[in-house]
Amino acid sequence: MHIVHKILRLFEETHILTRHDFGDGKSGYEEASSLHHHHLIDTHTGHIIEFHDERIESLQRESAQGLGYYLVGHRLELHGIPLEELRKKRDTYKA
Repeated sequence: MHIVHKILRLFEETHILTRHDFGDGKSGYEEASSLHHHHLIDTHTGHIIEFHDERIESLQRESAQGLGYYLVGHRLELHGIPLEELRKKRDTYKA
């Protein structure tokens, strides 16, 4: 297993992979990309969904400018449970 970590670290150093720390000791790698995106993490399954939303990007730039800054980078991570799971839980408690 040690060799795998060395290879992953090498790929990270050479910008082939990007490492993401998702908290709770969870991290993952993805192919390095020039396309900016965010992550939604399913707290039940650990599944990670990549997405891009220009409204969020615009709001972040406007917020930085409103505080007197030019935004050079940011990281957004959303954590959630599927709405279907939430509905099931609500129905269980109502019964």
